[in-house]
Amino acid sequence: MPKNEQIRFAKRVKELRKRRAGRKLLQYFPAGGPLRRELYPKHMAFFAAGAEKRERCMMAANRVGKTESCGGYEMVLHLTGDYPEWWPGRRFTRPIKAWAAGDTSETVRDIIQAKLLGRWGEFGTGLIPADTIARQPTRRRNVPEAVLDIFVKHVSGGVSVLTLKSYDQGRKKFQGTEVDVIWLDEEPPADIYSECLTRTMTTGGMVMLTFTPLSGMSEVVLSYIEDKGEGKTKALIQAGWDDVPHLTEKDKAELTAGLRPHEIDARSKGKPSLGSGAVFPVDETKIKIDPIAIPAHWVQIGGMDFGWDHPTAAVKLAWDRDQDIIYVVDEYREAQRPALEHAALIRAAFGEWLPMAWPHDGHQHDKGSGEVLADQYRAHGLKMLSEMASFDEGGNSVEAGLQDMLDRMISGRWKVFSTCTMWFEEFRIYHRKDGKLVKLRDDLISASRYGLMMKRFAKVKQTRSVNEQSIMSYESEY
Repeated sequence: MPKNEQIRFAKRVKELRKRRAGRKLLQYFPAGGPLRRELYPKHMAFFAAGAEKRERCMMAANRVGKTESCGGYEMVLHLTGDYPEWWPGRRFTRPIKAWAAGDTSETVRDIIQAKLLGRWGEFGTGLIPADTIARQPTRRRNVPEAVLDIFVKHVSGGVSVLTLKSYDQGRKKFQGTEVDVIWLDEEPPADIYSECLTRTMTTGGMVMLTFTPLSGMSEVVLSYIEDKGEGKTKALIQAGWDDVPHLTEKDKAELTAGLRPHEIDARSKGKPSLGSGAVFPVDETKIKIDPIAIPAHWVQIGGMDFGWDHPTAAVKLAWDRDQDIIYVVDEYREAQRPALEHAALIRAAFGEWLPMAWPHDGHQHDKGSGEVLADQYRAHGLKMLSEMASFDEGGNSVEAGLQDMLDRMISGRWKVFSTCTMWFEEFRIYHRKDGKLVKLRDDLISASRYGLMMKRFAKVKQTRSVNEQSIMSYESEY
C-alpha cells in the first residue's frame, strides 16, 4: 500500500475509534452475545423498578458494574432522553435537572466524572455521547481538573444540567433547589440522603443509590432492608459476582484471595458487612424451631427494653429447667407509643401474669410525666420485677450477658420460635465494628438478655385451679 494511502487509512481508523469512543453508551446491554442484557437480571430489575419507585438501591458486590452500567448508564439516558427500545424504567420527555454525588470531591472527579465524561482533555469518551455535550462543563473551584456542571442535549430540544456534588461538602450543600434525578454513588450519610429525598419530592423525581455495603447495617441500609410489605416505597436490588457474566471463576477466586474474612459477603455478594464480626456467629437454623406447646411445669419470664424513637421491645421466655434450655416464644416491638399503650399490648400478647425484667434505665424519669419508667408500666398492669435486671451474683455487664446467650446458642440451650421474625432480623445484623458493639436495632436482643439475667424470677403460668390465696401471695412479691 502506497504511503499516502497508509496515512489516509490510519486517519480513517483514528476517526472511527474516536466516533466509537464518543458513543460508548451503545456498547452496553446488547440483544445478543456473551454479555447480552438477559444475562444481567439484577441490572434489568434495578432499571425496571424506576418505573414505580422513587427510591432505589443497587447494593452490590465490587466489579459487577454498579457505578458504570447501573447508575452512570441510567443517568445518561435521563439526561439525553434517548432511551433504547427495550428500556423498562422511567422515561423523561423533557430536559432534567440532576445531581450525582460521591464521598469526596476527589473521588467524584476520579470516578463519576471520569465515567460520564472521560479523562480530562478527552471529554466525550465517557458514557455521555460526545455529540450530546452541549457546551464546555463549568469547573469546580479548588479541585484540579474537576467539573461542577455538565450540560447535555436532550432529544426534545432543550438542555439537561447535571451538577456534581460530594458528601464531604456537608448537608447544607444539598439544600435549597428542586431536582429530577439524584444518583448517589457510594453510601451517603443519613442526613444527606434525607435532603436528597426532599429535593426530589416536589418534582416527583427519583433517588438512585449504587454502593457496596461496607459500612454494615447503617441507617440508610436498614431503611431499605426493613422496607417491606404492601406499602413499601423503596426498591432494593442486591447483586453479587454470580449475577454477572463478565467475571470468570478465576476472576472470583483471585478477588476473594485478597479479601479479609469479614469483607467477603459485602464485596462478593452485596450483603452488608458486619465489620469485625457478628456478635452471634451461629447458623440461625441451629436455634430456630417451629412453635411448640409450653409444658405447664416450665417457668416463664418476660424481658423489656424501654424506648421512644427507637422501639420499646419485649420478649416472652420459657425455661425448661430440666434441660436448662431457654426458649424465646413471643416478641413485641413498637416505637413512639406511651407506656399505657405498650402495657396494654404486651399484656394482651403475653398475659397479665408474666413477671417482667427491665434494665437500669427503668429507674429514669419519663420526660413527659416525670414518673419513673418502671413504675409507669407497673401502674398500667405489667408485673414489673421489684429490681432492675442483674446476674445472680450481681452486676449487669452487657458482654457477660451476650456471652451467656452465645454459649447457650452454641450448646443448643437457646431456641427461638420461627414466628419471632423481628427477633431474627436483629440477630442477623447484630455486630461489632472495630471491636465495639454497634447499638442499632438491638431492642429485642436486649430484652432477651434482661429476661435471661433474671430467669431466677421466672414463674409457672397461673391457672384457674390455683386458689385465691395463692394468687394474692404471688402478686405480693412484686
